[in-house]
Amino acid sequence: LLVEVRPLKKDDKNFSNKQDLTLFLIESDIYFLFNPWNKDDACALSSSEQINEYVMNEHGQIYLGTPNKPLSIPWYFGQFEQSTLLTALALLDQAQLPTQNRIDPSIIIRIISSKICSNPGTNNGIFPSSHDKKIYSSENHGYTSSTSIFKQYILSNCQSLQGGCGNNWQHAAILCSLSRSLGIPCRIVTIYNTACQTDGTQNNDIHWDTKQRPLQKLNSDIICSSHVWNECWMRRHDLPNDEQDWQIVDSTPVQMCDGIRRTGPCSISSLRNGELSFRWDSLFIHSTINGNKLHWIVYPDGYMELLDVQENIIGTKIITRSLNNEFEPEDITKTYKNLKKLSDRNDNLAERTKNDVDIELKISDDIEFGDNIILELNANNKSNEIRTITTALTIFIISSNNQKLIFSHEQPIHILNLEAGKNDNIQLKITPQQYIYYGKQDNIIVKYYIHSLIKETDQTFTRDDNIVFNKNDIIKPILDEDVIETGKPILLGIQIANTLSRQINNGRIYIDGLGINQIVPVNRSFAPKESTILHIKLYPTRIGVSRLYITFISDDVYSSTQIIPLEILHEPIKEQNEPLLKTNTETLSKTDEKVDKQTKENEPISSSNISDQEDKTLKNEEQQQPLKILSTKISDEYPDDRTSNISPTKFDLSSADDDDDVDDIEELNLKKNQDESSPNQNTDSSLPQDLTLSLDKDKISVDSLDGSHDRRHETDNKQQLK
Repeated sequence: LLVEVRPLKKDDKNFSNKQDLTLFLIESDIYFLFNPWNKDDACALSSSEQINEYVMNEHGQIYLGTPNKPLSIPWYFGQFEQSTLLTALALLDQAQLPTQNRIDPSIIIRIISSKICSNPGTNNGIFPSSHDKKIYSSENHGYTSSTSIFKQYILSNCQSLQGGCGNNWQHAAILCSLSRSLGIPCRIVTIYNTACQTDGTQNNDIHWDTKQRPLQKLNSDIICSSHVWNECWMRRHDLPNDEQDWQIVDSTPVQMCDGIRRTGPCSISSLRNGELSFRWDSLFIHSTINGNKLHWIVYPDGYMELLDVQENIIGTKIITRSLNNEFEPEDITKTYKNLKKLSDRNDNLAERTKNDVDIELKISDDIEFGDNIILELNANNKSNEIRTITTALTIFIISSNNQKLIFSHEQPIHILNLEAGKNDNIQLKITPQQYIYYGKQDNIIVKYYIHSLIKETDQTFTRDDNIVFNKNDIIKPILDEDVIETGKPILLGIQIANTLSRQINNGRIYIDGLGINQIVPVNRSFAPKESTILHIKLYPTRIGVSRLYITFISDDVYSSTQIIPLEILHEPIKEQNEPLLKTNTETLSKTDEKVDKQTKENEPISSSNISDQEDKTLKNEEQQQPLKILSTKISDEYPDDRTSNISPTKFDLSSADDDDDVDDIEELNLKKNQDESSPNQNTDSSLPQDLTLSLDKDKISVDSLDGSHDRRHETDNKQQLK
C-alpha cells in the first residue's frame, strides 16, 4: 500500500510542490473489513451493546433441545484468530469473487455459506458432503470451537475435513465465526419444528394406511425437532428503501438451491410481511417456518381422507442468545411471524367433526440416550358409552445426515376399553435395544408415529415427532487456580462419573481454548456408577481472560460441554529482563531504573486501553522475530514448543482514541519495519511446503489478527474504530 500525504492549503491552489509531499510505503497487506461502528457502513449497528455481542464476542451459546426445555451448547467462535480470517479469504478466493464485488455483504455471505458443506460429488467445502457418506459414517469429533476446525482446514491445504460431516448447528457456528471476522454482525438462531424439506406449500402431509401404519414412501415432508441457521445484519440496496435488517442465512438446508447447498440471505421483515418476491430463497424459507401438519388416511384404491390437523405446528418457537443475559435464550418468534394473520388463515380450514374422547400425549423432556422412552397417552371419555381405543406405535431410526431410513419397528396394537365418563392412561415404551445399536446419539434420529382409533366413532388421534435426548453430565472439571502466569502449565483435573447403567468404553476428552486444541484418550473402561479423577497438564498459547471448553465422548456417550473461566497473565517484567550475572544489589537497582525509564519512553497510545504490563511487553515485542503466517501456533504437532511460542500482546490500532496518536503509530510501525528488515529472521513454519496459502511473513496484519489476549475484556474506549 502506497500512501501519499500532502497538506491542503486554502490560500494555495498549487498542490504540486514536492516539498510538501510525503509518501508512506506499507509493505504488509491490509484488509479492509466491514465497519459496524460507522453509521454509513452496510453493516452498521445502532448500539455498542449489539456490537459487543454480534461482532466482538468470541464466546456464545447454541440452543438445541425442545421448545419447552432449550439445551445450550457453549461455543468458542475465535473470530480474531489468524486461521479464521485466512479461511474466510480462502473461501472467497475459491469462488473467484472479484475484488470490486467484495463490497456487498449479501454476496459475500451467500458465497461463504455455500462453502461450509461440500456439494454432492465435490470437495469444495470445509466439511465433506453428507450425501457422499454412508449413513453410519458420521463421527463426532468433539468440536467446541470454530478455530479447531479452521486450523485443520488451513493445514490440509483447504481440503474438506476427513471424517464426519458435522451437524447443522456446527455449520451455523462456523458461519458465525467467518462473518464476524469480516466485520459482518452475526448471530445463531434455533427454529423448533422446522419443515426442513417441503414441497413449497404451507401444509406438511403425513400419510397412514388402513392398518394404522405410516406410509414412509409418501411421507416426503421432513420436519426436524430443531434446526439452526444464522442471521446477519446488513443493508441491502435491492430491498425497498435500502432496508437494513437481519438476514436469514442457512448453510445446511436439506433442499438444494440451484444445485448448491445454501439458502439466503433473506430479509426477516419481508418474510414477516409476506413479501416473498425479493431474493434470495424467500418462498422456501417461508415454508420452512410456517404451516400446519395434515394427517391423511390412504385407502387401497388411492382415495385419501383427512384425519387430523395440527395447526401452526411448524416453526412453533424461534430463539437466539439473549443480548442481556449470556445463559438465557431470547424468543424472537414475533420478528418472523405475524401471529394474527396466521390465526385468521387457519379459520379457513375445513371444520372437523366434534370428538367425544379427548386424547393428550405426554413425553418427558429429560431423556438420555440409552434410557427407556415412555410415551403416555391420557384418554378422557366424555360420552355416555364405552369406547374402544386401539393404538399403534411405529419407530423409525433415521440418519441425521441425509435423512435416510436405517431401521423401522412396529409394536403390537394396544387396546383399551374406556368406560363412559372415565379417563385412563395408555403407556407405550421404546426400549434402548430398539435404537442404541443403530448409531450414536449425534448421528441418528429416533422418530415415533402414534395412531389411535376409536372403534365406535372412527375418531382418530395421530402424532409423530423426534425424540430429543439430553447430553450426559459425565465429567466435572476441577481447577485449583484460575489465574496462571504465562509459561506455567495448567494442571487440570477431570472427574469422570459414570451415572449410566451400562459400561462406558473408548472415551476421549476434548479440550479447547486459550490456544489449546487437545484430544486426550482415556485408555480404560468405566463400570456403571464408577467414578475417577484424571489429571492433565496443559500449556496455553494465549494470554488474557478466556475459557476452557471440555467435552467427553465415547462409543455411545456424548457428554455436555463444560466451561471453565481462566486468566493467563504476563510474566513479571523483572523476570523477563533479569541479567544473566547478578553482581550486586546496586547493579540490580540500576537495571530496574533503566527498565522503568524505557517503559515511560514508550508510553502507550491509550493508557486506558492497555495495561502497564502490556506496555512492557510491547517494548520486548519490538525485539522479537516477526510473526510467520500460520506458524506453530496453528499446528498441534509441536507440543514441546508451545510455551516458547506464546505471542505477547500486540498493539491494536482500533484502540486509538485521539488523532494526536498518529505520530505514535508511525513511530511504532517504523520500529517494526526496522526489526522486520533484520537479517536474522526466523523463517520456520509448520505449514506443508505445497500449501497455497503459505504467504509471506508480512501478509497478515499482526496487530489486527493477533489472538494473544481476549479483546472482550478491554475497556469501552476500544469500541470506537478509527
